[in-house]
Amino acid sequence: MKLIEELYTCDLSALDRPASFREECRDLDRLKNRCTGKLLAGLDDSQKHLLRTIERCSREKTNLAERCAFSLGFRLGVRLMTE
Repeated sequence: MKLIEELYTCDLSALDRPASFREECRDLDRLKNRCTGKLLAGLDDSQKHLLRTIERCSREKTNLAERCAFSLGFRLGVRLMTE
């Protein structure tokens, strides 16, 4: 019940922690790009193709998870509004 009360009184916002999240994502992207560059330097063409395929599959899986999380969160929000 505390979550509903915080949402109702506007003590809880979706933007409470956006800055640190963005910074963490940016740092992780930099690290990933640096490591990917080092890895690609030592691979032949077929291995590079396999790595790119793995990266595409990983991105698609992440996108599917984000859409599912949004859908579930939206449904929860609608249920909270209707109660």
